[in-house]
Amino acid sequence: MQIARAACCALLFLAPLAWAEEFGDAEAIQPGPSLSAIPASAIPAPARPIGDGGAVPYVAKPYLTGVSPAVRDLPAAPPITGPLPDVSGPQNPSLIPFLHKGPLHRGTLLWSGPDAALYSFAPSVVAMPAPLATFEGMSNHDTGQLFGGYVEPPDTNGAIGKAHYVQTVNLTTQVYGRDGTALTPPFKMSQLFASLGSASPCATTDDGDPISLYDHLADRWLISQFVVAGPPFHQCIAISQTGDPTGTYYVYDFVVHQSKFGDYPHFGVWPDGYYMTTNQFDGATQAFAGDGAFAFERAKMLAGDPTASFIYFDVASIDPNIGGMLPSSLDGPPPPAGEPNVFSNFTSTQFGNPNDGLNLFGFHADFATPANTTFALIGNVPVATFDPRVPSTAPNGGRAVIPQPAPATATAYLDAITDRLMYRLQYRNFGGYESLVLNHTVNVSGDATAATFRGGVRYYQLKRTLPSGSWAVNEQATYAPADTTNRWMGSAAMDSAGNLAVGFSVSSASVFPGISYAGRLATDPPNGLAQGEQVLQLGSGVQTDNGDRWGDYGNLSVDPVNQCTFWLTSEYYSSSKPAPCSSTRCWQTRIGSFRMPNCTNAPANGQISGTVTVAATGDPAANVVVMAGNGYSGVTDANGHYQVALPAGTYGMTASKTGATTATASGVSVASAGTQTQNFALTGVPLLHAGTQSVSDPLPQGNANGVADPGECFAFTVPVKNSGLGTAGSVLGTLSTTTTGVSIPGSHASYGSIYPGNYAAGTPYQLSLAPSMIPGAPVSLALALSSDQGPSTLNLILPTGTPDTVTVSTSTAMGPVAIPDGTNSGPGAPANLPITVSGLTTAISKITVAVYVTHTYVSDLTFTLTGPDNTKITLSSGVGANGKNFGTQCPATAANNTVYDDAAAVSINNGSAPFSGSYRPAQPLSTFIGKAGAAANGTWTFTAIDGFPVDTGTIQCVALNINGYLHTVGACGDTIFANGFE
Repeated sequence: MQIARAACCALLFLAPLAWAEEFGDAEAIQPGPSLSAIPASAIPAPARPIGDGGAVPYVAKPYLTGVSPAVRDLPAAPPITGPLPDVSGPQNPSLIPFLHKGPLHRGTLLWSGPDAALYSFAPSVVAMPAPLATFEGMSNHDTGQLFGGYVEPPDTNGAIGKAHYVQTVNLTTQVYGRDGTALTPPFKMSQLFASLGSASPCATTDDGDPISLYDHLADRWLISQFVVAGPPFHQCIAISQTGDPTGTYYVYDFVVHQSKFGDYPHFGVWPDGYYMTTNQFDGATQAFAGDGAFAFERAKMLAGDPTASFIYFDVASIDPNIGGMLPSSLDGPPPPAGEPNVFSNFTSTQFGNPNDGLNLFGFHADFATPANTTFALIGNVPVATFDPRVPSTAPNGGRAVIPQPAPATATAYLDAITDRLMYRLQYRNFGGYESLVLNHTVNVSGDATAATFRGGVRYYQLKRTLPSGSWAVNEQATYAPADTTNRWMGSAAMDSAGNLAVGFSVSSASVFPGISYAGRLATDPPNGLAQGEQVLQLGSGVQTDNGDRWGDYGNLSVDPVNQCTFWLTSEYYSSSKPAPCSSTRCWQTRIGSFRMPNCTNAPANGQISGTVTVAATGDPAANVVVMAGNGYSGVTDANGHYQVALPAGTYGMTASKTGATTATASGVSVASAGTQTQNFALTGVPLLHAGTQSVSDPLPQGNANGVADPGECFAFTVPVKNSGLGTAGSVLGTLSTTTTGVSIPGSHASYGSIYPGNYAAGTPYQLSLAPSMIPGAPVSLALALSSDQGPSTLNLILPTGTPDTVTVSTSTAMGPVAIPDGTNSGPGAPANLPITVSGLTTAISKITVAVYVTHTYVSDLTFTLTGPDNTKITLSSGVGANGKNFGTQCPATAANNTVYDDAAAVSINNGSAPFSGSYRPAQPLSTFIGKAGAAANGTWTFTAIDGFPVDTGTIQCVALNINGYLHTVGACGDTIFANGFE
């Protein structure tokens, strides 16, 4: 399968991989403490199905949350003493861009005249400042050390904080000091999420497309990557607990869509949220499915609150042709309070749009009342004409149009990615006006015959006068000096003095792939980078394989302390490969800084600090989010202490925590480099949760096994915990159900008063299950709680029966079924093997799948299993590096084939062909637990899809091994309780 072959991420050097060209799984790591575990069944259902209507926001809470181990304590990868294996054959077939498919994007490049903003001037004396410092970032050697294989492209990204630089690449992360000192070894991002356990793909998968961001309003770090396998599809987000990125993180696993894969996720910091865009693909057909726009609840995530939500809009419902969108990301002072985050994508007449311009959308997130959230078009800003297309004569097809010097061959061209905005979309508030800075790659060849391509960086500064002006172009140019060098894969930003810089990749038939930057002073003539161009890192090597992926992005960030120094990271190649990398893809990355001479350091921040207590008791209140002004933030520690660093000024402040009313303060003033104290006392409110349920079924009414069985009467205890800061008084519970065959003759319980942080067991409820109920079928219960503070309802699931440890049904289906080969433009047609299951009299308690599939390149394949009720999971996708076959013979048994088993010690992502033995699947088979009747008996389908061309294969045989439930009928039968058990 080939969901994002042309859109994103990392390609394993050992083999082309499926969907988003990713691979990997974390080593077994001891989990850290968990904040909470919220199963998918507990996520509230949206008012409308996810993705149903761009005008209707979808809201959900995390799938799982936890706390990471300290990054500084993560183990270093063991050294690899020899070169990693290489394979022959195509590594990345011809790419057709995921976006704007068709003759408007590819095919004959129609002459449209010169670029209307072309800036080809190169000053005779370069005034652009040389780098202040540069140091080596991570390389593909580091990826190889951790994963045993090389990836392409690096997706280089990084950010500067007060004292650290955090870099992320495919598929590793590392923390540096400002002087380049490595403060951690490179580590897998999945190691951050290990505390979520095997239920979370974030803890077991490294799929890439990473982002690292520094939130200067809170002195925190955001690190994120996506999960390719699905449906459903996950986004993994980690938020540092302090300003030290080598410490611990709050970690979140969000199920962001049930059916659309979100490729190429990019983030922006905003006072009220962390905003994200994705390029979406249909999980079933792999077709481009529009953009997704997300807002994650920043305030709660800063405190590690497991109830932090996200709000999503399916932009495809507004316009299915919009793609390549970015959210704005804040540098410097915050925007005016309540201002929406600005999202943007470019429009082009060559893509069939009415004009060359920039669409601007406003995303206003209301996490308290999500129905008030809006995502609306602000307008389209016309820009100077440009041409974003690539010619059909690209050597490798698709976007491979950037040449390299020898020893690169005539087909070893690099990916230009001209169809989208390049990271970041920078926002800066200058007081009297606001600024947006952004860029993308354009074709400036001026060749009417489409025989050549030359890349240039088109950048913009948009400006809006406060308080009520409209966005308009203030500065724009296509930077492409009159030489043969391609400049592309840019990242643009502006410092606090209004100076603008653009960092980018460079390459040509005579220039090795390297990193440069150019800029302009705020006082320079408009529409050009008059300060000229400097080199951050000279290239001296080339990417010589026929995989053209490059980038897919870099990042130019601005020092949050002085608001002047630019920090750039991107990819380059050296003739001396980082040992022991012997691949044709031994990319390296560089990190460096530079500064314009006319930028003055920002005044030193002041500090507001204090203590937050519970008003009723005087006890310290931990994990309280304290905000000053529009987004400056701090979080209280275990002693209730907080501090917020912020510019001199007078601020309104709030202190808020789930389980308490928000406390406020106004007129809190702080001077530059000064300190101020502001304490808060919170009035607590109760927040009730269900604890661990228990069944008591003593003889003779029950069977004394502590399990709810059909045909049994029993007592059911549901403890209730108060995690709020206020006491819940006179708590009463009423239990009800909608499950057929369940009666609740004792439906009321008393809990008394439940104090903050305490549990109350409550009196038992009395239930009776009819003998006709299917063993293993869960019972849905609603517990309505009333107290002095008002009502609340908790939804519960009561399991029935005892899981059988013996396989009660083995259903085998024999092939052969040929697996259609993939193509350059997409995956092959699905190969389906139906499997008939019958005779199950209980619900499913466990299922394993044994597979024998022959194929000449296993990592091309994606396997899924679909139940009779159309429940579908991914068994594996793009695994195994180079190798042949899953299993060795028929019939499919545990002894000689690939067995997918949730209880296996090793993930399928860590296996190698032919995968003999048991492996954990990409998605849990436990999804099918509890299925009964027509959802278990009927036709199951094993599906194989080949994501890439050239190789062939066959489904030979597949077996489903299903366990049911045991149950022991008690003496109750259909009788009803009378005065308790009788």
